[in-house]
Amino acid sequence: WPKVKESIDNGKLKIIGSVDQIPQESLRTFFKENPEIRARGWFSKDGTATMLVPNIEKGTVRRLLFHEVGGHGGLQQRPQVNKLMDRVLDLAAQGNMDARQAVNAANAQMRVLEVAANARKRREVLAYFIQHMSEKVQSPKGAIGRALSLYNSLKAEAKLMLGDKFGWKGFNLTDKDMYALAEGSIRKFSK
Repeated sequence: WPKVKESIDNGKLKIIGSVDQIPQESLRTFFKENPEIRARGWFSKDGTATMLVPNIEKGTVRRLLFHEVGGHGGLQQRPQVNKLMDRVLDLAAQGNMDARQAVNAANAQMRVLEVAANARKRREVLAYFIQHMSEKVQSPKGAIGRALSLYNSLKAEAKLMLGDKFGWKGFNLTDKDMYALAEGSIRKFSK
């Protein structure tokens, strides 16, 4: 993805090679004191995403990018974030397997980190949902594929805006709409 290189070049995406390179002292200390927690990436309050290369398994960069940038950095920066998190939980209750996997992954992460905060769990559920969707939905290639991707993002943005304005019942976001919103967020992230 050219946008990944652009994000690295402008400092929004940081790639680091060891825990010692983590700039935030408290985070660096936490990971050194808890080596069993093998963080692959995180999104910081300053609007940057970081990937810790030694902990990233082969073939997982795309889904990690969707988790951190599309989920935490994109969808969670929107004013409708609570509606989006509610929608994923609704999808899980309706039997959507991607949403259920997201809930299970967030529960597991909360146990490992020994965190009980519901707000943190909800944010992780949304990010894991976007990660699972990125494994399932492949972005089309070429100019026609980019146009289709942009169309899907715009359609999802319109549904989100209309749902906000007129009520959510008639403008139910699908799992693919949420993926399209995350994909659009990744495109915008590099700017």
